[in-house]
Amino acid sequence: MEPDFYDLYKDLPIPELVKVARSPWDYLPEAVTIAQQILRERGVSAEEIGAEEWKLAQKEMLDAATKKRFSDHFDWFWELFPIDRSKEPVEKWYGLFLLLYGLYYMYHLYQGVRFVVFYDRCLDCREMRPAVFQEVCFQFYFTVALFWVMKQKTIGWSLLCIQVIALNCIKLSLCYHLYRHHVYVRHLENYILPLLANTAILVFLFRPYILDLFRIDRTVRDRTLIIALGLGAVGMVFL
Repeated sequence: MEPDFYDLYKDLPIPELVKVARSPWDYLPEAVTIAQQILRERGVSAEEIGAEEWKLAQKEMLDAATKKRFSDHFDWFWELFPIDRSKEPVEKWYGLFLLLYGLYYMYHLYQGVRFVVFYDRCLDCREMRPAVFQEVCFQFYFTVALFWVMKQKTIGWSLLCIQVIALNCIKLSLCYHLYRHHVYVRHLENYILPLLANTAILVFLFRPYILDLFRIDRTVRDRTLIIALGLGAVGMVFL
Protein backbone atom coordinates (compact mmCIF):
# COMPACT_ATOMS: atom_id res chain seq x y z
CA MET A 1 0.00 0.00 0.00
CA GLU A 2 1.46 3.34 -1.08
CA PRO A 3 1.72 6.05 1.61
CA ASP A 4 -0.68 8.99 1.56
CA PHE A 5 1.80 11.82 1.14
CA TYR A 6 -0.86 14.49 1.54
CA ASP A 7 -1.71 13.33 5.06
CA LEU A 8 2.01 13.01 5.86
CA TYR A 9 2.94 16.47 4.61
CA LYS A 10 -0.12 18.64 5.26
CA ASP A 11 1.05 19.68 8.74
CA LEU A 12 4.74 20.12 7.90
CA PRO A 13 6.26 23.59 8.31
CA ILE A 14 7.12 25.55 5.21
CA PRO A 15 10.91 24.91 5.38
CA GLU A 16 10.32 21.14 5.39
CA LEU A 17 7.90 21.37 2.47
CA VAL A 18 10.37 23.48 0.49
CA LYS A 19 13.11 20.96 1.22
CA VAL A 20 10.99 18.16 -0.28
CA ALA A 21 9.83 20.26 -3.22
CA ARG A 22 13.35 21.32 -4.20
CA SER A 23 14.95 17.85 -3.87
CA PRO A 24 13.36 15.58 -6.52
CA TRP A 25 16.46 13.35 -6.46
CA ASP A 26 15.95 12.53 -2.77
CA TYR A 27 12.20 11.94 -2.71
CA LEU A 28 9.61 10.07 -4.74
CA PRO A 29 7.96 12.08 -7.54
CA GLU A 30 4.60 11.74 -5.79
CA ALA A 31 6.06 13.25 -2.60
CA VAL A 32 7.56 16.20 -4.50
CA THR A 33 4.27 16.85 -6.30
CA ILE A 34 2.26 16.80 -3.05
CA ALA A 35 4.74 19.14 -1.33
CA GLN A 36 4.42 21.62 -4.21
CA GLN A 37 0.62 21.32 -4.09
CA ILE A 38 0.48 22.04 -0.34
CA LEU A 39 2.72 25.09 -0.80
CA ARG A 40 0.32 26.44 -3.43
CA GLU A 41 -2.69 25.73 -1.20
CA ARG A 42 -1.08 27.69 1.62
CA GLY A 43 -0.46 30.60 -0.71
CA VAL A 44 3.30 30.62 -0.26
CA SER A 45 4.78 33.06 -2.76
CA ALA A 46 7.74 32.38 -5.04
CA GLU A 47 9.77 34.94 -3.05
CA GLU A 48 9.14 33.07 0.20
CA ILE A 49 10.06 29.75 -1.42
CA GLY A 50 13.23 31.31 -2.80
CA ALA A 51 14.16 32.66 0.64
CA GLU A 52 13.65 29.23 2.23
CA GLU A 53 15.73 27.58 -0.53
CA TRP A 54 18.55 30.04 0.17
CA LYS A 55 18.41 29.22 3.89
CA LEU A 56 18.55 25.49 3.13
CA ALA A 57 21.50 25.98 0.79
CA GLN A 58 23.36 27.97 3.44
CA LYS A 59 22.66 25.27 6.04
CA GLU A 60 23.90 22.53 3.69
CA MET A 61 27.11 24.46 2.96
CA LEU A 62 27.67 25.06 6.68
CA ASP A 63 27.12 21.37 7.47
CA ALA A 64 29.57 20.35 4.74
CA ALA A 65 32.20 22.79 6.04
CA THR A 66 31.86 21.73 9.69
CA LYS A 67 31.95 17.96 9.38
CA LYS A 68 33.64 16.50 12.42
CA ARG A 69 35.74 13.93 10.62
CA PHE A 70 37.60 13.97 7.33
CA SER A 71 36.31 10.45 6.67
CA ASP A 72 32.74 11.77 6.61
CA HIS A 73 33.42 13.15 3.15
CA PHE A 74 33.93 9.59 1.88
CA ASP A 75 30.70 8.03 3.14
CA TRP A 76 29.77 7.22 -0.45
CA PHE A 77 32.85 4.96 -0.70
CA TRP A 78 32.06 2.96 2.43
CA GLU A 79 28.50 2.45 1.20
CA LEU A 80 30.02 0.29 -1.55
CA PHE A 81 31.66 -1.92 1.09
CA PRO A 82 29.31 -1.87 4.09
CA ILE A 83 30.66 -2.81 7.52
CA ASP A 84 28.52 -4.33 10.24
CA ARG A 85 28.01 -1.30 12.52
CA SER A 86 26.73 -3.47 15.37
CA LYS A 87 30.27 -4.69 16.10
CA GLU A 88 32.44 -1.80 17.21
CA PRO A 89 35.77 -3.71 17.51
CA VAL A 90 35.33 -5.08 14.01
CA GLU A 91 34.55 -1.67 12.57
CA LYS A 92 37.57 -0.12 14.27
CA TRP A 93 40.21 -2.74 13.55
CA TYR A 94 38.87 -3.91 10.22
CA GLY A 95 38.95 -0.36 8.85
CA LEU A 96 42.57 0.02 9.97
CA PHE A 97 43.42 -3.36 8.46
CA LEU A 98 41.91 -2.36 5.11
CA LEU A 99 43.93 0.86 5.11
CA LEU A 100 47.23 -0.88 5.87
CA TYR A 101 46.58 -3.76 3.51
CA GLY A 102 45.57 -1.30 0.80
CA LEU A 103 48.96 0.39 1.11
CA TYR A 104 50.67 -3.02 1.08
CA TYR A 105 48.71 -3.97 -2.05
CA MET A 106 49.64 -0.71 -3.79
CA TYR A 107 53.32 -1.37 -3.05
CA HIS A 108 53.09 -4.84 -4.60
CA LEU A 109 51.20 -3.43 -7.58
CA TYR A 110 53.92 -0.82 -8.09
CA GLN A 111 56.62 -3.49 -7.97
CA GLY A 112 54.71 -5.64 -10.44
CA VAL A 113 54.15 -2.80 -12.90
CA ARG A 114 57.81 -1.79 -12.66
CA PHE A 115 58.87 -5.37 -13.43
CA VAL A 116 56.58 -5.60 -16.46
CA VAL A 117 57.77 -2.21 -17.78
CA PHE A 118 61.40 -3.30 -17.35
CA TYR A 119 60.68 -6.47 -19.34
CA ASP A 120 58.93 -4.51 -22.08
CA ARG A 121 61.94 -2.19 -22.47
CA CYS A 122 64.53 -4.96 -22.31
CA LEU A 123 65.56 -6.28 -25.72
CA ASP A 124 67.47 -9.31 -24.42
CA CYS A 125 65.02 -10.55 -21.76
CA ARG A 126 62.75 -12.87 -23.76
CA GLU A 127 63.59 -15.71 -21.38
CA MET A 128 61.75 -13.76 -18.67
CA ARG A 129 58.34 -14.34 -20.28
CA PRO A 130 57.27 -17.02 -17.76
CA ALA A 131 58.21 -14.72 -14.88
CA VAL A 132 56.22 -11.86 -16.40
CA PHE A 133 53.18 -14.08 -16.91
CA GLN A 134 53.51 -15.27 -13.32
CA GLU A 135 53.67 -11.68 -12.06
CA VAL A 136 50.56 -10.69 -14.01
CA CYS A 137 48.67 -13.69 -12.62
CA PHE A 138 49.76 -12.78 -9.08
CA GLN A 139 48.57 -9.20 -9.45
CA PHE A 140 45.22 -10.36 -10.82
CA TYR A 141 44.83 -12.77 -7.92
CA PHE A 142 45.75 -10.11 -5.34
CA THR A 143 43.19 -7.70 -6.85
CA VAL A 144 40.38 -10.27 -6.79
CA ALA A 145 41.22 -11.24 -3.21
CA LEU A 146 41.23 -7.60 -2.08
CA PHE A 147 37.88 -6.95 -3.74
CA TRP A 148 36.15 -9.84 -1.97
CA VAL A 149 37.80 -8.93 1.33
CA MET A 150 36.37 -5.43 1.07
CA LYS A 151 32.96 -6.97 0.35
CA GLN A 152 33.37 -9.07 3.52
CA LYS A 153 32.69 -12.32 1.70
CA THR A 154 33.88 -15.73 2.88
CA ILE A 155 35.75 -16.27 -0.38
CA GLY A 156 37.73 -13.08 0.28
CA TRP A 157 38.98 -14.43 3.61
CA SER A 158 39.93 -17.74 1.99
CA LEU A 159 41.72 -16.14 -0.96
CA LEU A 160 43.71 -13.80 1.27
CA CYS A 161 44.60 -16.59 3.68
CA ILE A 162 45.80 -18.79 0.80
CA GLN A 163 47.78 -15.87 -0.58
CA VAL A 164 49.75 -15.05 2.57
CA ILE A 165 50.42 -18.68 3.52
CA ALA A 166 51.59 -19.67 0.05
CA LEU A 167 53.77 -16.57 -0.29
CA ASN A 168 55.32 -17.15 3.13
CA CYS A 169 56.18 -20.73 2.18
CA ILE A 170 57.84 -19.51 -1.01
CA LYS A 171 59.72 -16.74 0.83
CA LEU A 172 60.97 -19.17 3.49
CA SER A 173 62.08 -21.63 0.82
CA LEU A 174 63.88 -18.89 -1.08
CA CYS A 175 65.67 -17.68 2.06
CA TYR A 176 66.73 -21.24 2.83
CA HIS A 177 68.14 -21.78 -0.66
CA LEU A 178 70.06 -18.52 -0.51
CA TYR A 179 71.49 -19.42 2.88
CA ARG A 180 72.33 -22.95 1.75
CA HIS A 181 74.31 -21.69 -1.22
CA HIS A 182 75.95 -18.92 0.82
CA VAL A 183 74.47 -16.22 -1.37
CA TYR A 184 74.78 -12.74 0.03
CA VAL A 185 71.51 -10.85 -0.27
CA ARG A 186 72.13 -7.15 -0.61
CA HIS A 187 68.56 -6.05 0.10
CA LEU A 188 67.49 -8.51 2.76
CA GLU A 189 64.46 -6.39 3.68
CA ASN A 190 62.88 -7.39 0.36
CA TYR A 191 62.57 -10.88 1.81
CA ILE A 192 62.12 -10.27 5.52
CA LEU A 193 59.57 -7.44 5.45
CA PRO A 194 57.05 -9.24 3.19
CA LEU A 195 57.43 -12.32 5.39
CA LEU A 196 56.63 -10.32 8.52
CA ALA A 197 53.77 -8.47 6.80
CA ASN A 198 52.17 -11.69 5.58
CA THR A 199 52.50 -13.21 9.04
CA ALA A 200 50.79 -10.19 10.60
CA ILE A 201 47.95 -10.45 8.07
CA LEU A 202 47.54 -14.15 8.83
CA VAL A 203 47.37 -13.52 12.58
CA PHE A 204 44.73 -10.85 12.04
CA LEU A 205 42.65 -13.10 9.78
CA PHE A 206 42.38 -15.68 12.56
CA ARG A 207 41.12 -13.24 15.18
CA PRO A 208 37.73 -14.47 16.49
CA TYR A 209 35.76 -11.37 15.46
CA ILE A 210 37.26 -11.47 11.96
CA LEU A 211 36.28 -15.13 11.61
CA ASP A 212 32.80 -14.17 12.73
CA LEU A 213 32.66 -11.18 10.37
CA PHE A 214 33.48 -13.35 7.36
CA ARG A 215 31.30 -16.22 8.62
CA ILE A 216 34.19 -18.69 8.70
CA ASP A 217 33.28 -22.08 10.15
CA ARG A 218 35.61 -24.97 10.89
CA THR A 219 35.05 -26.61 7.52
CA VAL A 220 35.94 -23.49 5.53
CA ARG A 221 38.94 -22.82 7.74
CA ASP A 222 40.35 -26.36 7.42
CA ARG A 223 39.83 -26.53 3.66
CA THR A 224 41.46 -23.16 3.19
CA LEU A 225 44.50 -24.19 5.23
CA ILE A 226 44.87 -27.45 3.30
CA ILE A 227 44.75 -25.64 -0.06
CA ALA A 228 47.12 -22.92 1.14
CA LEU A 229 49.69 -25.36 2.50
CA GLY A 230 49.39 -27.48 -0.61
CA LEU A 231 50.04 -24.54 -2.92
CA GLY A 232 52.87 -23.40 -0.66
CA ALA A 233 54.47 -26.87 -0.83
CA VAL A 234 54.18 -26.87 -4.62
CA GLY A 235 55.82 -23.48 -4.77
CA MET A 236 58.67 -24.63 -2.52
CA VAL A 237 59.29 -27.71 -4.65
CA PHE A 238 59.34 -25.93 -8.00
CA LEU A 239 61.18 -22.84 -6.80
